[in-house]
This record gives sequence, structure tokens and C-alpha cells, in this order.
Amino acid sequence: MFGGLRTKLKYPNRFYRPDTPVGAAIYYHFAKFITERRPPPLPAQVSIPKNKGYIVSSIQGIETLSAHVEGIDWKYNNPYEKPFLRIRDVPFDKIKHLADQILPTVSAYIGSLPVLAVAQVWKSPNTEDIGGSQRFHMDGEDRRQVKCFLPLKTIDHDSGPFCLLPADISSRVFKALRRDGHIKRRNTKISDEIMTRYFDPSELVEITGEPGTVAMVDTCRCYHFGSRLASKSRLLFHLHFFSAYSMEMPLWGRMFDDPVYGAAHLMFPVRRRAERSRRLHQKIL
Repeated sequence: MFGGLRTKLKYPNRFYRPDTPVGAAIYYHFAKFITERRPPPLPAQVSIPKNKGYIVSSIQGIETLSAHVEGIDWKYNNPYEKPFLRIRDVPFDKIKHLADQILPTVSAYIGSLPVLAVAQVWKSPNTEDIGGSQRFHMDGEDRRQVKCFLPLKTIDHDSGPFCLLPADISSRVFKALRRDGHIKRRNTKISDEIMTRYFDPSELVEITGEPGTVAMVDTCRCYHFGSRLASKSRLLFHLHFFSAYSMEMPLWGRMFDDPVYGAAHLMFPVRRRAERSRRLHQKIL
């Protein structure tokens, strides 16, 4: 009994999920008020425009993941991955050089040193139309967060690319969808039939590129979709950052044990997530 109450107090998102921009902002400031402060953001040479919520830039060293990717067994069926998206975790020591390059830009956008939730290789066969995140939606973990997409092979229009509406357009569309009674939450999946009534096709951004490029996207503020039916598959590396005050973070009882990245990063291996009631664990590496 008391253990369950303690867990709910530690992870209030399990029974209260304020999945609107206003609700997420209220939760963010509440969590920031009652938890320890994070270090300030790092100086960044590349900035994510607040009104757009995304940027495409360049990155060095992505070729170092080639050997790791070649050794992946894609036949393993993980019960927690999506049927249209195969996911494999990457050890943190193999991607630290990439995280170091991205961290200043992400921290400047989020407003403090962020949390690294996952580091993964994604493979999209693009052979099935299941629904879910193949439909327009926004994510609900935080007020702001950044997902980074780094192509491991060339991604073009025929690779089922990640597509988005910039944050300012997404805000306008979200308000209109709520006004017309189509949705109540950011994470509601919306069909193209409904969604395309609220924006011009020219406003949709298709994220393509070669290895060595990185797209940094606030998926809590930008409507998006990906891994749709296509003639070619898609292979990319994915980093997911959110703030220390995210709804996925515990309000207390965090464990810091790394002298360098203990203040900045959090890793959630998929197996550990499944073992711990399919929820994120708070161990910071």
C-alpha cells in the first residue's frame, strides 16, 4: 500500500498526465520548484529557433557506429517495439562523442542541462501501415524536448522520412483541432483526412539527408509522423533528450553516480524499462 503511494508521489505522471501545452508548462514549473536545480545550459554555436522547434545541422563521427550497426540482429522480436519500427539500444560509450556535439544546442533550447533518455538505432522496413506514430501527433513527455535523428544511410522521399509541421504552425493547428472537438491531448493520433484541413501542404517539412547530418526536433511542440509505407527502408541513429523536470522523471530519489555525465544524462535501456513496470528508471549514468 505505502509502496504504491510512494511510487505515485515519485512518478505523478502515472496517474496525472497534463498532455496539453499549458498543462505541461504547469507541471514543468512545479517540478522545477520542488526538485534540485540543474546546471545552466552550455553555450551553443547552433541554435534551435524557438518559433520553429527544429533545425537540421551537421555532425562528425557518425561513421564510428557502422561496426555496431553491422552486428545488430534485427530478427529479434522485442515485444515493446512498434511493428513498423525496429529499435536497438546503443551503449553510451559508443555515442558519447556524438552526444557531446549535440548537447550544447539541446541544452540551450531546453534551458538547462538535459537528460538523455535513450540512444538507439532505428530501422523502418516501411512495409506496413499500422497507424500509431505513423499518424500525425505530438509527444507528451515534457514542455520541450529534443529528438535527434542522424541518418546512417541516405534518407530521401522514398525512405519513409520523418515529417513535421514547425512549432508555430503546430500550435495553430492544435488550437483549431481542440476548438473543433477532434482532440483533447497533444499525443492523440490524427488521420491525414482530418489533419490536412488545417494546414497548407507547403508547410509540411520532410527531414531527409545523408550520413553526417542531424535533425534536432522538439516533438512535444511539432506535429510529426514517420515510417510510412515507402519503396525503401530507413536506417538512422536516434537520441532523445528531455528536461530534468519532464513528466518521465522522478520528483525525488534520483541516483547520480558518474562524475562527468551524472549531472547531464540519463539512460533508459529498453530491457530495464520493461522489467520495471514498463516505466523509465531514474538511474543516471
